[in-house]
This record gives sequence, structure tokens and C-alpha cells, in this order.
Amino acid sequence: IGNADSADVPSIRQGLTYFLQITCARFIDKLQVAGETESITTYDTEQQLVSLVDINWLKTHEEVLVDRVANLKKAIEEWEEYRMPLLVDRKSGAILDGHHRYHVGCQLGLKRLPVVLVDYLEDDTIDVDVWPECGLDCLSKEDVIQMSLSDKVYPPKTSKHGFVADMEPINIPLSHLE
Repeated sequence: IGNADSADVPSIRQGLTYFLQITCARFIDKLQVAGETESITTYDTEQQLVSLVDINWLKTHEEVLVDRVANLKKAIEEWEEYRMPLLVDRKSGAILDGHHRYHVGCQLGLKRLPVVLVDYLEDDTIDVDVWPECGLDCLSKEDVIQMSLSDKVYPPKTSKHGFVADMEPINIPLSHLE
């Protein structure tokens, strides 16, 4: 800054202030999430950040197919690991994808589950639609959050999220989730 004109100093100051505000906001947001989910262990891959969160913080918005939970439970027990994270809203704990994996975790008595945390309402790369013949014509992100915060749930295979196809497989041992 020593060689900068005095006219440049406010713009440099503004730039630094903006940078610090954004950096601090992201740090505080992570602290808030960590506070809501107790301690978070993270696995950082090239494509995604997987966090282990308290299973009791997670909230469902859809029913599950009982036979699918049973089959998935058998597979997860044979693998002795979770191979796909759940997709979860970082602010509400709403499960966006992974209801069957959540129910397997509950049946296994796990304390934590692997999730990819997203800012669901603000992230334009995540879209929500409905599965054909689910009984609804459309569904909004707000509808999904409201249902997850209520005592009710949609029927199985109601919401369909576009981001899910982009999630990478994982290999997190069950022993890390107990």
C-alpha cells in the first residue's frame, strides 16, 4: 500500500473488508453447523467434502420402502461400510437424498452418518422435481424443508433431487460411525 495513491486506499480497504467478511462468514457458518451437529469429522475428496454428523440431527421428509431398507442393510453389513453419503441441508438437517441409508443407520444403532452438507435453498445447482406418479405435480425446495421440520412425511419416492447424480462413492467403515 506504500506506493498506492491515496485515491486507491479506500478501494483496497473495501476489497480487504469484503474478503474478511466473506471469509469470516464462511468460518462462522461452519462453526454453527459444527455446533448443531456436535463434532464433525470430515473426509475431503477431490469432488466433495463428506462430514460425519450426529444421526439425531438429521430430519426425514419421505417414507421409505421397507424391503429396500432391509436389502440395503444386508449389503452395508456385508461391506462393513457406507459407500454413498447422504445429501443434507446444512441449516435444517433435512435429508435431501439418502432416506433408506438413514433408516439403515438407525437400525444398526449408528451414532453418526456420512453426509454431504449443502446450502439447499441458496444452491442453484440443486434442483428438486417429483417422481412420476407420486401423486404431486410439483414440489419446491421450501416444501421439502417444511415437511422435514414437521411431524409428517411424503410417500416414498416423492422428491427427486438433481445434484445426487454428482455425488461420489465413499468407503467409510461402520466402526467410524458407531
